[in-house]
Amino acid sequence: MSDHYSILGLTKSANTAEIKAAYRRLVKIYHPDKNPNSYEAVEKFRQIQEAYETLIDPVSRSKYDGKVSYNEYFSQTSHQAKQQTTQGRGKKYSFTEEDLKRRQYYKENYKRQYGAGKKVNVAEEKKRYNETRYILFSIPLAIGLLFFIINIYERSDKKQNSKETKSTIVLKDTITTIEKEKVEKIGTAAEPYKYYFGQNIIDRNSNQVVAVTNYSGTDAVVCIVDALSDKVVRHYFIENSFNLYFECLPAGKYYLRNYLGEHFNTEKKIKETEVSGAFENEKQFQTFKKEPFEIKLQKSDTISFDIIYFKNNKSKNVSNQKDFFFR
Repeated sequence: MSDHYSILGLTKSANTAEIKAAYRRLVKIYHPDKNPNSYEAVEKFRQIQEAYETLIDPVSRSKYDGKVSYNEYFSQTSHQAKQQTTQGRGKKYSFTEEDLKRRQYYKENYKRQYGAGKKVNVAEEKKRYNETRYILFSIPLAIGLLFFIINIYERSDKKQNSKETKSTIVLKDTITTIEKEKVEKIGTAAEPYKYYFGQNIIDRNSNQVVAVTNYSGTDAVVCIVDALSDKVVRHYFIENSFNLYFECLPAGKYYLRNYLGEHFNTEKKIKETEVSGAFENEKQFQTFKKEPFEIKLQKSDTISFDIIYFKNNKSKNVSNQKDFFFR
């Protein structure tokens, strides 16, 4: 081991100021810039630098002094052991009081710096490792539990919404079915006012036919009315763009009454009456009393009429529900 004190020309009791002064003095002498191409100067400068860095730091100096003391002690005891071996086996070793103190000092400092510190560090590292392991284990567990709770609530909400939706759909379908039954209960050739006008009158000997075509753009209830008695002989429901043949009418003079509208509801009451069956959207009442036609039993021809909607609503044939039902 290099003797740093000897390299700097100092004693073991040298203080910091003396170490710095010795270092500056020697650097000026052995610096490589002042000794080019000199291996000895470079090596000497390296030794000076190493000695200075070791002795200027109190911690490294203390370690160095401990090592030097130990080496000195070891070399001294080895020398004494050799002497005792040459002189005889029965001779005992002897230590000075200074050597024992130095040994005790080194032993205590070595334990403090290396032994105890390592134990504390190992315990702290183990504690940190356990804490980190518990944290890493608990985070996924907490996240999984959170997702599990959310999933339970979502399933519960979906079931509740599904029940409500199903009940709503069933209710809607029921209402729609009832409304459709009211609206679509009758079609062309139906007799919506049979209970009010009575049975249709038929004469099998009649050969004439009355053909009625609905071009009004709406549905219609068409009545063939006796011109003398104002009695309805036949009535039928005719859908828009449909035609219907009135056959086997008794001989006589007749005229037409028409009721036009959309969405016929068999349960709806006619305004200010007890007559059931009316259009949700009434368009027009028509009476053609001033345009009669005659039916003859032996005459076999077809009398044709087209139902049209009077848009100006001022035609002489436009009437009202009173004229249609209560003549």
